[in-house]
Amino acid sequence: MTHIGQSVFAISLALILLGATEKEEDSTLMLLAFDPATNAGISASVTNGRAWIALDKQSRIMYVNGLEEGIYLKLLHGHEDEPQEMQLASAQKTFEELTISGFRMSDIVEQIDSVYSDSANIKLPTLEVYRYALSRMKGTPTSVLDAKLTELRRKYNQ
Repeated sequence: MTHIGQSVFAISLALILLGATEKEEDSTLMLLAFDPATNAGISASVTNGRAWIALDKQSRIMYVNGLEEGIYLKLLHGHEDEPQEMQLASAQKTFEELTISGFRMSDIVEQIDSVYSDSANIKLPTLEVYRYALSRMKGTPTSVLDAKLTELRRKYNQ
């Protein structure tokens, strides 16, 4: 693939990952932040299982890679307002919560695929399913995972 071809592919993939899908049902509205004191919030339309299933395996691996690189970007810029001694601790906590070592991206993809194999989960945002998959891979007890999946379904299947 030429450099231009790679750039076009990367831009196309980025548009898919950012929610620029062709069909409205390929995305789910997700509340990203909320301040109860002011009743203000930030939400975004994010990809869900319908968009995920439409991707081939390599695109799914690239999606997970993009999620992890987004986490690294957050680590680079997300703690600048904290005192220097707190930055490393905050970054380490974020890294441990949102990544997993010792697995390939394809292993994470398989976990996400298994969640979306149940049609009751199709509307769940891929970001939430990624976090759920990491919890499962880290050995979270089944009862806790079941409760989390029930909570996600209640939240997004309306």
